[in-house]
Amino acid sequence: RTSRSTRYFEAVAGKQIVALKRHEREMEVTYAGLREASLDREHEDLLHALFEDFQHGGADLPLPVVRVCFVGRGRAGKTTTLKRLKGQDLLIGGELSTYGVEVWAGTCAEDFETTGTRSWQQCKESAFTAAAAKHISALEHQRRDKGPSPEAEETNEDGRASTSWGRGFQALLAPGSEDPESTGTAEGSRSCKSGNEVPTLGPVKMSADLMVRYNSNQASPDEKSTLRLQTWDFPGQKEYAIANLLYFTNLGIYLAFCDMSGDIDDEWAQLSFWIWSIWQHSRPQEEGGARPPLLVLGTKWCSRSFGPKKLEDRLDNLILKLPGLQDQLVHSRSEVHGCRIMFPVENMAANGNDPELWISPLRQRLETIARELVA
Repeated sequence: RTSRSTRYFEAVAGKQIVALKRHEREMEVTYAGLREASLDREHEDLLHALFEDFQHGGADLPLPVVRVCFVGRGRAGKTTTLKRLKGQDLLIGGELSTYGVEVWAGTCAEDFETTGTRSWQQCKESAFTAAAAKHISALEHQRRDKGPSPEAEETNEDGRASTSWGRGFQALLAPGSEDPESTGTAEGSRSCKSGNEVPTLGPVKMSADLMVRYNSNQASPDEKSTLRLQTWDFPGQKEYAIANLLYFTNLGIYLAFCDMSGDIDDEWAQLSFWIWSIWQHSRPQEEGGARPPLLVLGTKWCSRSFGPKKLEDRLDNLILKLPGLQDQLVHSRSEVHGCRIMFPVENMAANGNDPELWISPLRQRLETIARELVA
């Protein structure tokens, strides 16, 4: 019989192999798309200039990305619930414990009722790439409609046109222009003349993936931004408790887990600690600002050893001690299961139980809250 640690490392190795093969396939598609793009030099320079404009504040709206944090004691069902939300199958024999923070990014259906989507789908590209492609497409469509303005164009030394808001993009993005003294330093680009160059934060190169996406007619200025959920699955072991607090902010949605099959005193001690930690470390930066939404999940519902009322009575007392917690808590109002605050969850498909009946209301509520946060 293999030990839990052996199964953990075998699973990690398997994930790395699958990820490597997927990356190789994606790179093959990317390079194939670049060969088929066949852009002329002038058009390519224009795209680079538009991309630089996007990085220097061309997009005023925030990216539609919402962080969803899963916190709670170890073995409370955080990873299992996340897998159910994503529509993935569970491991035979139980999920492995989470070591370190596991981050995953996915999209949810725009209209759950009409699309019938029962799970979140993993993102195939970054939110930055999608927003940049949309912004570039809008700018170029605007340019085509109005035509280039004489005041907005200048001529480089090699005779090519350059927009006024894109000055220096040749020096920043063009191949062979690492020396700022030979080509002119772009805004936001710095170098160290004495010794090796020091990398700094600032504009980045226009990636091949973005070039392929734009030229494959996948970008549209009227394209609706898809809501993205970035899940953070925090470890529940005591050794990680203090380190987890470093990642808590006032942005996103928090899910605090409680194992309903355990002893109520032990479970409440763990749950109250995490609720207090979220309340303490997610304070709004500005006075009068809103705290992030907090959902309390009761897992292993079918094997619970205590009723929801006993736990919710303790929650009511905690609300009186922590100002603002009342507004921060999202109430489930699950009358079928006798819950006012808690969200009941049962992830195991046993004795005719359908886990989707428990997960679907939670998934829809999370999507609704997320859309309200980015509205």
